[in-house]
Amino acid sequence: MKQIYFNGKVYKGNGEFCTAFIVEDGIFTKTGTDEEILINKTDCELIDLKGKTVLAGINDSHAHLLNIAKTYREVYLLGVSSIDEIIKEGKQFLIDNPHAKILNGRGWNSDFFTSGEIRNLTRDDLDSISTEIPIVFRRVCGHMLTANSKAIEISGITEDTIIEGGSFDYKKGQFFENAGNPLLDIIEEPNEKEMVCILKKAMEKCKSVGITTMQTNDCTNSGEKNAVLNAYKTVFETQSHPIRVRHQINFSNTDDFAKFLQNKRKLPIFNTDMQDIGPMKLFKDGSLGARSALVKKEYADSKGNTGIAVMSDKQTEHYIKFAHENNLQVVTHVIGNKALNDMVVAYSKYTGEENPLRWGLIHTQLSDNDDIEIMKKYNIATLVQPIFLRADIPSVKNAVDKQLQSTSYAFGSMIKNNIHMSFGTDAPIDSVNPFENIYWAVARKYVGSSDVFFENECVSVEDAIDAYTIESAYIEFKENYKGKIEKGYLADFIIIDKDIFTIPIDEIPTINVLSTYIDGKKAFERNK
Repeated sequence: MKQIYFNGKVYKGNGEFCTAFIVEDGIFTKTGTDEEILINKTDCELIDLKGKTVLAGINDSHAHLLNIAKTYREVYLLGVSSIDEIIKEGKQFLIDNPHAKILNGRGWNSDFFTSGEIRNLTRDDLDSISTEIPIVFRRVCGHMLTANSKAIEISGITEDTIIEGGSFDYKKGQFFENAGNPLLDIIEEPNEKEMVCILKKAMEKCKSVGITTMQTNDCTNSGEKNAVLNAYKTVFETQSHPIRVRHQINFSNTDDFAKFLQNKRKLPIFNTDMQDIGPMKLFKDGSLGARSALVKKEYADSKGNTGIAVMSDKQTEHYIKFAHENNLQVVTHVIGNKALNDMVVAYSKYTGEENPLRWGLIHTQLSDNDDIEIMKKYNIATLVQPIFLRADIPSVKNAVDKQLQSTSYAFGSMIKNNIHMSFGTDAPIDSVNPFENIYWAVARKYVGSSDVFFENECVSVEDAIDAYTIESAYIEFKENYKGKIEKGYLADFIIIDKDIFTIPIDEIPTINVLSTYIDGKKAFERNK
């Protein structure tokens, strides 16, 4: 049966509004005024929106759904405000889980510490939790981790170990970039049955905040890809109303990627509008918080340090040549301005100025005006996370000079230069809530503060929503039938409790999703 939704404030996309629409067989078939739509009401189910605001379903263009799921089985430290609190959380986890063989945690951020010593975690801190079992706590960015003595012993790392694409401080137990991989290898991955269970739980969380699609990087160098994809296969065979998923795939060598293309990528279950295989994911540098992002000038607060090249220029050329020869999309993690520039120059040898495979850059946090120009010239897409400003504003002020600060997190400039810019959260690196992300794109300040971080780079609410819907569909090659409330588009939409277009900006993070629809079917409803 057709459904008519009327008496709403419906944001169609691209600055256009209507009050009503029709859904049939999972597709929007007509939009317009109440009068225009209700003349079709015969044999239709009528749903009164009661003046509520309706948006297209949120499409997170880069996150880690499986890692969101894993937070249900580890110590999740996002927002913890001191080292003492981290130690307390770790000890409590061991009390609650007395048979734990390893203590795994993620999300701590020294920029959020408000009491005690303001510094990165050390081996000694984690040894105070336990020296009997291995402990590995990853920083919020995922590009640095701290391990206790037991974990370091099991990993086999010594003071003389050399790890390409990484560095470490053995005494402090701090590991950066690839140097952390031997520590991550000792963490037991969930088995396929547990993976299915926690993925379903993570999808329910996503639907509760309005996410109907997630472009997720779960198949990584540190995970067993077959187990991950088999778990997703089971989820989509057994879950009621799953969110749509597009996989961003990371391999450590092109031979394995070639085999993958011949096998998993061709399976029917990974070639639907609900789930498909997307781009090759690469890593060029590290993170700002860990001072491992590649920058053109040394960090102001880390003399002689210009970051870490996780991938050499030779490796970069090898991967993108392979991608070009296999007609593959590529998205690359770049945070520092040197990493950004190096990747665009490398891309340009193959993309020309049209970039038909829509190669893109994930994060693009530090940038010069010249970098914006070169991205525009070669039509390079960006997949950005405005919510990172919440943690990064204090950090970037210490790390780089005022000039570079003024041209970084350049969301406004990207829009003005017609760069295809989509929004994601990189969750669980930060909150998966899209309204917190939209807030930081629009406001660029802490709630209640008047101190805006370079106001000229703020974006409008409409542009922020378009980045989360239309532009996220663009990076999937689906912008002609996904990401808008328009005739012929997939009927993914959400109803929210406040009018995001008129409420005070500081209230945007408090918006709740009342209901989420995927394929025209109600997938989530908030309890009244």
